[in-house]
Amino acid sequence: LDGRAFFEHARSHAAYLNPMVYARAYTLLVALFFGGTTALSFLAVPMLFAYMDAPQMAGALAARYFAVQQWFAVVGCAFAWVLLAGAGRAKLRVLNRRWPTMACWLLAAVVAAVNYFAVSPLIVNARASGGDLAFWHGMGSGLMLIQWILATVLAWRLLDLADA
Repeated sequence: LDGRAFFEHARSHAAYLNPMVYARAYTLLVALFFGGTTALSFLAVPMLFAYMDAPQMAGALAARYFAVQQWFAVVGCAFAWVLLAGAGRAKLRVLNRRWPTMACWLLAAVVAAVNYFAVSPLIVNARASGGDLAFWHGMGSGLMLIQWILATVLAWRLLDLADA
């Protein structure tokens, strides 16, 4: 199946699922995105540099962690869109304002893709060639901060819905 056919197939079967499946799956997805981004950015990677003897090894391991997180953001965005489309068909009150939520997910995926495909190779190149590593590292960190802010917004919106 091509991409469009896959999403149409998913949308056609979306009406057959219990509406609570959408709400629970979406809640789990937001929790994983927020928790993963938070734990990785503010706990795991700083601890690598604090406790490993070789900063080069810590940097290589951190790069692998961030690569996994970037892919999770992109795949999570696609899954969130499928869930949001299905929840819209199920007319869940949970997603009264689904377009701003979908925009947050899309922006998170774009930021992750830019970080993975553009900035990360430039960090590796700067490290190997003696280029401006501090600039590119700061750019990657800034993009991760944007991702964390978007994950926080998604979690916050979910909490707002729980209070409604």
